[in-house]
Amino acid sequence: MKTSYDILIEKLRQFILKYYKNQIIKGILLSIALIISFFLLINLIEYFAWSNTAIRTGLYYSFFTTTLLVLGYYVLIPVLRMFNMGNTLSYEEASKIIGRHFPEVSDKLLNTLQLHALDKTGQLELITASINQKAAELEPVPFKRAINFKGNKKYMRYVLPPLLVLLLLSAISPSVLTKPTRRILNYNTHFEKPLPYTVRLLNTNLTSIQKNDFTVEVEVVGEVLPSLLELNDGQYAYRMGEIASRKYQYVFKTLNQDVHFTINTPEYTSQTYHIQVFPRPLIYGFQSNLKYPLYLAKEDETIENTGDLVVPEGTTIQWKIFTKDADSVKMQLDDRFIWLTANNSNTFEYQQQVFKSFNYTISPINQYVKQPDSLVFTLQVIPDEYPEIKVQEFREQGYYSQTHFSGEIKDDHGFYRLNFLYRKDSLPEQLWKMVSLNQETSILRQSFDFSFNPHEMGFSPGESITYCFEVRDNDAINGYKKSRSSMFYMQLPSADELNDKSEAQADEVKKKLNESLIQLESLNKQIEKTELILFEKKDLNWIDKQKISDLLEKEEALKNQLEEIKQLNEEIKELESLINKKIDPELEQKLNMLQELFDQLMNNDLDKELEKLKEQLENLDKNKLEDFLKDMKLKNQELKDNLEQNLELFKQYEVEKKLEEAINKLEELSQEQLDLADKTTKKELEIKDILEQQKEIQESFEDIQENLNEADSLDKKLEDPFNIKKDTAAINSIEKEMEEASGNLEKNKEKKAGENQQKAGNEMKKMAVSLSITLEGAKAEQMGEDAEQVRALLDNLLDMSYEQEMLINKVAETSQNDPLYIDNTEKLKLLQTDFIVIHDSLKALSQRQIMIQPFILEESGKINSNMDKAMHSMQERRVGESLGAQQYAMTSTNNLSLMLAESLKQMKSSMKMAGQKSGKGECNNPGAGSKPSLEEIMDAQKKLGDRMKKNGKKEGKEGKNDPGGVNGNSQELARMAAMQGEIRRQLQELINEIEASGQKGTGLNKITEEMQKTEKDLIQRQFRQETLERQKEIETRLLQSKEALQEREKEKKRESNEGKNREIRNQNQELKYNDQRTRQEEILLTVPIEVSPYYLDLYKKYLFKLENEKYEPKK
Repeated sequence: MKTSYDILIEKLRQFILKYYKNQIIKGILLSIALIISFFLLINLIEYFAWSNTAIRTGLYYSFFTTTLLVLGYYVLIPVLRMFNMGNTLSYEEASKIIGRHFPEVSDKLLNTLQLHALDKTGQLELITASINQKAAELEPVPFKRAINFKGNKKYMRYVLPPLLVLLLLSAISPSVLTKPTRRILNYNTHFEKPLPYTVRLLNTNLTSIQKNDFTVEVEVVGEVLPSLLELNDGQYAYRMGEIASRKYQYVFKTLNQDVHFTINTPEYTSQTYHIQVFPRPLIYGFQSNLKYPLYLAKEDETIENTGDLVVPEGTTIQWKIFTKDADSVKMQLDDRFIWLTANNSNTFEYQQQVFKSFNYTISPINQYVKQPDSLVFTLQVIPDEYPEIKVQEFREQGYYSQTHFSGEIKDDHGFYRLNFLYRKDSLPEQLWKMVSLNQETSILRQSFDFSFNPHEMGFSPGESITYCFEVRDNDAINGYKKSRSSMFYMQLPSADELNDKSEAQADEVKKKLNESLIQLESLNKQIEKTELILFEKKDLNWIDKQKISDLLEKEEALKNQLEEIKQLNEEIKELESLINKKIDPELEQKLNMLQELFDQLMNNDLDKELEKLKEQLENLDKNKLEDFLKDMKLKNQELKDNLEQNLELFKQYEVEKKLEEAINKLEELSQEQLDLADKTTKKELEIKDILEQQKEIQESFEDIQENLNEADSLDKKLEDPFNIKKDTAAINSIEKEMEEASGNLEKNKEKKAGENQQKAGNEMKKMAVSLSITLEGAKAEQMGEDAEQVRALLDNLLDMSYEQEMLINKVAETSQNDPLYIDNTEKLKLLQTDFIVIHDSLKALSQRQIMIQPFILEESGKINSNMDKAMHSMQERRVGESLGAQQYAMTSTNNLSLMLAESLKQMKSSMKMAGQKSGKGECNNPGAGSKPSLEEIMDAQKKLGDRMKKNGKKEGKEGKNDPGGVNGNSQELARMAAMQGEIRRQLQELINEIEASGQKGTGLNKITEEMQKTEKDLIQRQFRQETLERQKEIETRLLQSKEALQEREKEKKRESNEGKNREIRNQNQELKYNDQRTRQEEILLTVPIEVSPYYLDLYKKYLFKLENEKYEPKK
């Protein structure tokens, strides 16, 4: 329930609300009066003043400002307070206002409000009662009546006058209100005051481009003209010039920004005109980033504000264009247009790789300027020039000669590759082969050298070659441009021409070798004469020295001739490699070894001594000269032996080469004949063409026969010929088939002709195979015989070394006066005689066996020389000197044994390779292959008997007259002795095997004893009739032993079911092995201290290997 006080407060609130409503009514009336009055004031001012835009702008904003201020103060503030917003009227202030209307309640109302303020908690009951009492007393008083709305009528006196004036003007002359109002409202618009003339702007477009001139044109229309016509841009007034009757103009120069202007006369000011100046697109800077091609190795470059460029071909240019007020940029590159858009604010970029020169323009564009001024530049592209090459050719004299080139290349930037191109003329032009040459890629001008050998490049005889040089620059952009030198041509000599040259060279080598041998013989005789002169004279006179000088000159001439021989052999070797690309490896090895032998002919030590002797000839000591002549004589003898070896081996090589050529040609010709037979049978060719080809094959076969005849002729000149006979039957058969083939072709019988050709081809193939087998067999037989002879020589050397050791010990222990001294001298003489046989055998063997190197003969010569010295010293009773010489001789003997062991090893290796090559592994010589059978031993013994008979016939008469004398060639006797020794050893191995199986030797032991006697006769060169008879007896006993062994084999088969296992052990062999081992140790102990550890070790290995091979059971 409301209290009296609450009712009092409610009545106060209603009073305050009415109070503000009254304020609003009052404010509205006053606002209307003020606003209309101000409106009439500014309109009248404008009506009479025709103000410019600035004043009208002021009037406009002052009217609206005043209106807003009046309404805000008189209307808006009371409204806000009526809604309790802002500083509103309080109850106390309201009570005071009410008190002014109702004085009787003024104090009561104010006291009531104050007492209520004191009793906020309601605890003072007295005050509360007082408040309620007074509130009740005030309840009947109508507070609203304190506000009277009618009191606002007094403000109408302020409203009515301006309102009536407004209405009156609107009714009488509305233009007085409307025109000024329109001008004020459009305060930015220029309104002209009516004049007796009109100033009219003729420009329809008031826009311009920056930096352009703009002409303002005005026309004055009316009866009266103004006295002055000016243009005012806000800062200055410019008198306009008359360009025609009543027409005036003014030119704004190089506009950079917008312009506002008015046209003024003394009586008139036009509206403000606005010339809008649009921005002109400008290029205020640009840069060209030049990225050069990588192959130029040039650093990239940036060029600022320069458009004219000179760049190498292939350069990538990036233009960066810096603009102002540009929307896009148009580039015209030659005849191509490119529109660029900005990557970022006012920056445009474009990139292009250039390959040719052109002009280009750059034009900045925006929305206002479509045809701008353009920048024109020139881009000059320097093309990469083609490389240049110049070459000179220098050919050496000779066949397949080395060709040398000297050239120069140059380019503007560098090179990628320099090649040598070559091809056969028979091949298409595009099939070039290439050899790359090394060159510096960065040097712009450089020279080069190159050598070209057609043989090394794989060209065959008779071919025609075209070749040139090609250089490519490093211009990767254009695919490495190339230039070629002039073309060079070469016609290679044919195989026949090369073969003729090779044969001519071979004849020259043989001729010079024979001449050298004759010169050596003459030199040695002259040396012997000189030695006699020196022996008879104490001092040398001028004539003697002149003879010695002549001798030295002849030695020098011989040296030069040997050098020529060496050179000739090198040329032959080169020619052979040119002719035979597929030369037989064995033949090639022999040719290389021959070259080595020729290289070793020159004695450098002797050359130095010769030079030294020439320098000291005037003051030369007699004794020194004698020593030198002895050395020279010894060296010349060694050289003679080597020359004889080279000559014989060279002849042997010629024979083998001729036979190999014949075999190869036969194989090729057989294939040609078979191919032609196939074509003939299939009728693939015309008969005329077949006849022509058949004729060529027949001619080639005749050439092969000539080759074989030459080989046979050369073979007969050998000391130990191969004895390979022509297969006459096969040759006749082939010729017959080819002739019949030609005859059948002439009769158009192609089928029969094809059959003849087929037979001829097959016969040729068989003949080639037969000839190859025969040749390989002959070489294998010769190699086997030589190997066995080396074996025999090794055994003899071991025996001799042992005897030398024993003799040295005896000589050292025997007094000069002891009768045994004479026996020692005789034993030394016997050793010397025995070694002469060994030396002669070595010499004979070296002339057909290339494995016997010159140093072996040299070592053998040292033995001879030292034994001569030892013998001479013994005879002179100089025991110390003799012992020293004997020691040296023994050292050389041991060295020689090692050398021969190594040669034997090489020979066996060569035989093994030959066996693998032939696919058979057979050898006609006992001892060269695997374990021989009795039949093979018999065959070998029979061949030896035939050889002995042949030698006996050769010596004929002397053999009969002196049956006890020394007969026969010592070299041949040495060979036969070696063969007999090997056959004996092989037979002994067979005996050991038979005895190991528990059987008896069937008389074979007696045969070995007979063989040993024959061997001894041959070694001692006691070749008698008794020797030949013993040989027949040996053959007869071998035959009987064979029959006995065959009979035992049959019995063994019958008893095979009763066989027993028993241990097989050869007691005799074991005892013999132990005895031999003891002997080896004794020999090893006699090796002098001068032998190096390497040779000592090698010597031991050889001895053990030798005996193991003898007594080891064959596999």
